[in-house]
Amino acid sequence: MENIISQIERLKKVYICKTDSDLSRILGVDKNTVCVWKKRNSIPAYIFKKISEDKNISIDWLSRGIGSMYIQDANESLLKDVSKIEFALNGPISMELLKNLCENEDIVKLIELLPHAPKPFIEQIIIRLEEFEKLSKL
Repeated sequence: MENIISQIERLKKVYICKTDSDLSRILGVDKNTVCVWKKRNSIPAYIFKKISEDKNISIDWLSRGIGSMYIQDANESLLKDVSKIEFALNGPISMELLKNLCENEDIVKLIELLPHAPKPFIEQIIIRLEEFEKLSKL
């Protein structure tokens, strides 16, 4: 589980504030709420969801510090990874090459698991990639 202090620091970064009380005021919660989060070692999921929707911030970045801060940046990174893979697929390819082409950690993990995946799982990935390809052409 991600360190609660790191999560709170990322929330402060989003709102450009320095203190817990400033963060509480901006979020519209009681001044002691951030302290309660620290004691419980947990921030309610609705806080991440609200900030993500209001500020276009990645929930993965807010909650776990993974990927880009902004959703647009994360989407562009994913598209970049997919286009690199598509380019590589037109020539000789290896799992190592695929991993090196990707900047997105989740895609790298998925690629590492592919040789061990059951056929129905691979078929579902192919279907999802085809759907993604159709959507990206719109």
